[in-house]
Order: sequence, then C-alpha cells, then structure tokens
Amino acid sequence: MSSLPDDSDLVDQDAEEQQLADITASIIAMARLDFSSPPPTRGDGPLDAVAVGLMALGEELQASVSAQHLAEKANEAKADFLANMSHELHTPLTTILGSAQLLADTQLTPEQARHVQRVREASSLLQRLISDVLDFSKIEAGALSIEPHPFRLRDCLRRVIESHREPATTKNLRLTESWSQLPDIHVRADAHRIEQVLHNLVGNAVKYTQTGTIHLAAEIETSADQFQLTLDVQDSGPGIAPELSEKIFERFTMGDSSIRRRQSGAGLGLSISRSLVEAMGGTLTLDSEVGKGSIFRVRLTVENGEQSPPAHSRIPDSNQTSCRVLVVDDTDLVRHVTADMLAALDCTVDVAESGHEAIAKVAFQDYDLILMDCQMPLMDGLETTQRLLDLYPERNLQIVAITAHSSPRDEQMSQDAGMVAHLTKPYNLHQLQTLIQRFRPSTKESVG
Repeated sequence: MSSLPDDSDLVDQDAEEQQLADITASIIAMARLDFSSPPPTRGDGPLDAVAVGLMALGEELQASVSAQHLAEKANEAKADFLANMSHELHTPLTTILGSAQLLADTQLTPEQARHVQRVREASSLLQRLISDVLDFSKIEAGALSIEPHPFRLRDCLRRVIESHREPATTKNLRLTESWSQLPDIHVRADAHRIEQVLHNLVGNAVKYTQTGTIHLAAEIETSADQFQLTLDVQDSGPGIAPELSEKIFERFTMGDSSIRRRQSGAGLGLSISRSLVEAMGGTLTLDSEVGKGSIFRVRLTVENGEQSPPAHSRIPDSNQTSCRVLVVDDTDLVRHVTADMLAALDCTVDVAESGHEAIAKVAFQDYDLILMDCQMPLMDGLETTQRLLDLYPERNLQIVAITAHSSPRDEQMSQDAGMVAHLTKPYNLHQLQTLIQRFRPSTKESVG
C-alpha cells in the first residue's frame, strides 16, 4: 500500500514551482533589459544553481548595457560639441573672407593687394583645415552621417571645377574636365560628401602640381535603378612612390618628409576622403608613378534619382541684382560684412540681431529676400521663419538659411521650416550674387 505525500512534501513542491515561475519571470525581464527582479535562491538545490548563474549573467549584461548607454551619451555629447564648434569657427571665417574680398575690390596699391591676397589664401587654408579637423572628429566620435538625396550630377561636378579654377590659374595650371558624354541625369546619393571628396582630391592636385594639367573625368554605367559612377582626378604632379601609395591614406600623413616641409596642412584630407567614400559603399584608390603624376579614382554605386525643383523659387529674367534684403544674425561682425557685400551688389539692406527684431522689421517693411541665421539665442532662425510665414502667408516671403551646418539633414530642416534655400558659412560675394539673381523681384512684375 503506497503512502500519501505528507504536508512537507507538498510545501516543497509548491516552493519549487514558485521558484521556477520566479526564474522564468526574471529571464523574461532580463530579455527586456529590466534587471530589477533578480531570480531568488532558496538553498542549494538545482534551481538555486540556475538562479545563481542567471544572477551572474544579469550582472554582466547590466554592466554591458550601462557601458553602451554611457558610450552613446558620450557620442551625443561629442556630436553636440562638434556642431557648436563648427558654428563658432565658421562664423568668424565669414567675416574674414567677406571683408578680404570686399577690400580686394577697392583701389589698392600693389603692396596692399599682395597683403590682401595673403589674407585670402591663409583664410581659405584655415577654412579647409577646420573642415578637415571637424570631419575627422566626427569620424572618431561615430557621428559621421551619410544622407542621400536627389541631385543633378553635372551641377555637382561643375561646382567643384569652378571653385578651383582661380587657384589653378594663379599657378599657371590647366584645369580641364571631361563629362560631355555623361547623361544629364539626377542621381540619389550624398552630393555634399561627394563634392567634399572631389574638393579634397582636386585641391591636393592643385597644391602639389607645379606645371601642367589637372583633369577631372566622370563616367557612368547605367542600369534599371542603379548607376556605377567612376570619378578620376588626374594630375601631372611629382607622383607618389609605390611604398607610399597606401600610407598617404593614413591619418596625419603627407607622404615623404620633403612634402611636409614644402606644404602646409593637417594630413587628414585623404584619410577623410577614403572614410567618406567607404561610408558611401565605394572605393578610393591611387595609381601613381614618381615623375609621371597620379590618378585618384573614386568608384561609387548611386541610385536613380528624380529631379526635385526648389520650392517657391523665382526665376530671374535679367542680370540685375538690386533688391531689398534683411540680414538676420546675432553676430555683429557677420551682420555688417554681409550687409557690405550686399551693398556692393547694389542692394538696399537692413539688419536685425534677433528673431524678435526681424519680426518687428518685417511688420513694417517688405523685403525681397531675408537671410536668416539658423543658430540664434532665445528664438532660432527656424522658429523665426515659421512665425513669419504664419503671420504673413500672403506676402510670399523668400527666407534663406545662413548657417555653418551643411548636411542634407540640416537642409531638410530648413526646407521643412519654409526656407527657400540654404547658404553655408563662410559664403562669398559670388554666392550672394547668385542668390540675389535667383530671388530678386522679376522686372516683369514692375512693368505696368
């Protein structure tokens, strides 16, 4: 005759079932990264061993999650710091470059002209160094972003060539290009980063080439929804020895010691360029021979893109630049040098040092164009723009962002706020003239 379990056996069974339920609940909580309910132990049984193992695993997982959160917060702090540094460094550069350009257009003695040219060259070098250091820091912080958007490929290549034509001509170098066979298409990629890479490559070619030619070539192989893009920057410079062909892509490297003595720079441009190209899924390679020049080749896969015409844009019908402009910026020097550049373009200019002052001025004056600094205290440029457009929907206000931030995300934020264009600091007289011609009142509107 079998004996019935006594009360103590039933109690032990209930305790084990409860412990098993508690362990299961603890595992589910840890899977959700909730470590507030560790599994209980009741003695030295099999379930207790499981509970002890789970507690050790939970402690390790919690430590790992905490470390990850700290790293994420550190990267966020670095990204915020870099954004602020970009603004603080590029804002005074706007004043320096703009003032030097205005001074260069006045009556100067040959000696004064040489001094002004040195200021402009040194400022341009400083601008490039600042951009390189900031991008290097973004890569180190894991804050580098690639943001594809549709753009016209020919426009991208033309901007690169035109920006380097003057320094090339100054050195008696021929700057040529070949993309006449390139289809006139829109592609989807990060145009800002592609231009940055090409600026680095063409800029280096101009810097290191003493005589001859620098050539930018582009080829594209089309398919249904993707294009294989090849970009070559070829120079007739001194060339690079085979043992240095990979070393020059390393950080803080500028080839051999003789190059470091002859040329300035941080040695970051090629390293950043390769990082950018690889972040876009492409390759950057070098084919060079000492004494016979170099070819830097970028290969990228880009998507087919559709044309996105700028919103609210006005098309100029003559070369006239005159219009009434409001410059809104919290930095006094930037306000006044921008106003001086606009005055040189025959514009009537008002200035405002805050969003509130801008709203007050717009209430009593019509402006053909408003240049709005995005980073201002109390009320930034995006909020000011939204308020102005809400207050005066019938006036078709043309508001352009002026900012040190130039990523597609920043441009999208400007567009979402209602801005019609995005001008990155430091800007020059030619860029302002292009804006004025684009947004000035049409002469047809003034005809009775």
